Amino acid sequence: MAGNQLALTNVINISVSEAQAGVGAYNTSNLAIFSHETYDEDTFGDDGYKIYLSPIEVGEDFGTDSQTYAQAVAVFSQKPNILAGGGYLVVIPMIPEVQTITLSGIPASGAMKLNFGSDITGFINWDDTEAEVQAAVRTLEGLESAEVTGTPVSQLITITFRGYYGPAALITVSDENYLTAGSGAITTTVAQVTDGEDMNAAVVRTADLVQYFGLMATLILGQADMLEVAATVQALNKIAFFVSDDAASVEPGGYLDLLRTGGFTQSRGLYYGSDGDSDALNMMSAYAGRGLSVNFSGSN
Repeated sequence: MAGNQLALTNVINISVSEAQAGVGAYNTSNLAIFSHETYDEDTFGDDGYKIYLSPIEVGEDFGTDSQTYAQAVAVFSQKPNILAGGGYLVVIPMIPEVQTITLSGIPASGAMKLNFGSDITGFINWDDTEAEVQAAVRTLEGLESAEVTGTPVSQLITITFRGYYGPAALITVSDENYLTAGSGAITTTVAQVTDGEDMNAAVVRTADLVQYFGLMATLILGQADMLEVAATVQALNKIAFFVSDDAASVEPGGYLDLLRTGGFTQSRGLYYGSDGDSDALNMMSAYAGRGLSVNFSGSN
């Protein structure tokens, strides 16, 4: 009969609470931070997420002056925290908007300005370097961390909206007067290559990419975005954390009260009065770090 026995190495463990999906076993102590901030692609890797057991590597990837790092510190500073239940922190960068500016010819003279929102750059000259074009783009509000490749002479300028949250309006061009060496007029065309990802789109994209139970963002979401994420999470076996620093948000009919009246039982709305968003976001992270610290494998 020994030949008919199944070796223990062939036994596969399954979860009765939820089918395991993505990297990491199902665990209510697994917490995700969805980050809109820039990071070091060389150290972070190209998986689209990274799992951490301490804030040290978060600081190495995102910088110790980042909001992502501050929230990771808040998560792991709790006693107990998510590690007590065998959990981890996963950071998921949201995919940034990418736009291109294409020139119809090679300029030999002239310049242009770029407009975004109510801001406008100084002149971008025909012979500006890539670094000079990037410096000009970074003067636009919201694009202080944008990454630029290409120059007017290369006829293609690609702008990656790093540090910008969600979809963006198209950049527009004004005061353009580029000319070719033969004095031919040059036209510019702006196009969207990649639509910037908001938090809801990021949750939908990653729900089966890597396992996480709790989730939160590195910025205070607007009302529409919050309710969209709450509706998505309501259909998943996950819990979302949101925070506001506006006292009116917890009043009847307020921003956070809509979670209650909308029946979003798998979302938690938190209020923290502060002068800056960072303090409120850090409080939310501390709350989540403590709240998901329960170890359900104990005898009690």
